[in-house]
Amino acid sequence: MRQQTHRANEWDQSVTSFCVCRGIYTPLTTQESVLLVHNISDADMARAKGKIVEPDKEGKEKGKPAGFGLPGGGMKGEDFESPEEAARNELLGETGVRTLTVKHLLTEYKGLPVDKHGQVAGKPFYFEKGARPSVELRRGERIIENPVHLFETRIEWDGSRLQQVFTELKKDLLLHFPDEDLERNGICVWLDEIDHILERLGVDLSVGVDEFIAHKEMVKINEKVRSRTRAALYLGIEEFDEIDGLAIIPIKTLLGDIYPEERRKSQGQRPFYTSHLRRLRKGLEQKGCLDDIMSAI
Repeated sequence: MRQQTHRANEWDQSVTSFCVCRGIYTPLTTQESVLLVHNISDADMARAKGKIVEPDKEGKEKGKPAGFGLPGGGMKGEDFESPEEAARNELLGETGVRTLTVKHLLTEYKGLPVDKHGQVAGKPFYFEKGARPSVELRRGERIIENPVHLFETRIEWDGSRLQQVFTELKKDLLLHFPDEDLERNGICVWLDEIDHILERLGVDLSVGVDEFIAHKEMVKINEKVRSRTRAALYLGIEEFDEIDGLAIIPIKTLLGDIYPEERRKSQGQRPFYTSHLRRLRKGLEQKGCLDDIMSAI
């Protein structure tokens, strides 16, 4: 039987905002770097809340895979957020740090076919503002228009708890790695692996953990989840059910070494979201500062 198709006339909209937290993150590095977050996969988030995860037609897990990306997320229409407010709120929820300044870098317009269940039904496509293409859909499908906003943000880093944790972790890493390697490769904090750092900082690790977990309706709880929750409580990371790590990586390494390597890998083998790195590169190019960053010694 021939599959019935139709043209997309009405498009739903879902707006997304991301933050480029660019700067010199003392005392970790002297290079221009960005703050990234490690996202837990949609499937693992669902399982943590006791939900059954069904694979797609190809046997793959549905939804967003785990990976490093820019802090950010969807704009909450019910709260009447602007794209800039969404960027600020998502950054705070995912990293625990506040923004000092926010400047628009770029906006991309993306279309995404979804089926009647809201699952992705095809590859995303990009178009210029006001120039929606003609799209043919199968029965029950619709198009989500997803404007993606990128904001350059300066954050409250000096004296922050996040700076404290990264600094303590660097002290530990220097016992095993030379400083020049950490300068070049960056540093990653896994939230479920820093209990010893929190103890060193004098943090009471028993207060509020169970209540914070219950707040997120998580039912599959183990010691790693408890450790992640303790770190999130100290750092002020509300979205610890979605984020399990943070990294500070020099832009020169991220775009010069990591991005080309990630593009050569298959989708399921990428620890970094290449779409985020592509937008980061594009935003810095448009601002006119990419060449200076990449050529810095």
